[in-house]
Amino acid sequence: MKTKKRKTHGVKLQREIDEEMARMRRSKKRGRIHHLDVAVQRPLYGHTSESTAYVVDDYPYGFSARTKIRYWLEHKKGKGFRFVSQTMNPKTGRWNKPKALTYVDWSAAMYLDDNGHVKWEGVGAYSDDQKILTFVRTFPGADMSELRKVAPVKLKVLRQMISGERYFTINGVRQEQSEADLKRLRDEVDTWEEINVWLDQAKS
Repeated sequence: MKTKKRKTHGVKLQREIDEEMARMRRSKKRGRIHHLDVAVQRPLYGHTSESTAYVVDDYPYGFSARTKIRYWLEHKKGKGFRFVSQTMNPKTGRWNKPKALTYVDWSAAMYLDDNGHVKWEGVGAYSDDQKILTFVRTFPGADMSELRKVAPVKLKVLRQMISGERYFTINGVRQEQSEADLKRLRDEVDTWEEINVWLDQAKS
């Protein structure tokens, strides 16, 4: 039966859409990264390992010492991207154990903020569509390989939900979309179409 196939096919993406709709905050402020307390001064690309890390030579260490610190974005297939930092022990001249943050699914980028500090931003399954759009516009040189896989599928699923080809059920009963739901979905389609355009123009 087609109904059974619709219920089981793409379950994860449907769940993501449901969660995103619940968290939806329709912001019209585009042109800056959402959830950042500072503006992006300069994106930092190509720092993907210890050997290619971005190095800061004068970094506080303990109460009074100064040392080096290096930063990079690690990418692992099946896990995503994460921000990694590593300080050098000024007494031994050896690098300490790296400190890695939590993975994000789809893409990430490092940048310098207004104070010249290294920061990062990432997007994944729980990022709202406006944040993803702002990300791809702000960091066109970021690794978009994973996001490129997701974006056209996400757009297809949204269109199927609008047409009724794909739908949610509760206790086996199909849930019809309200006019407000359809408007939100159409807005998301517009945003994801723009995301796909920016991805086509991105460098990687």
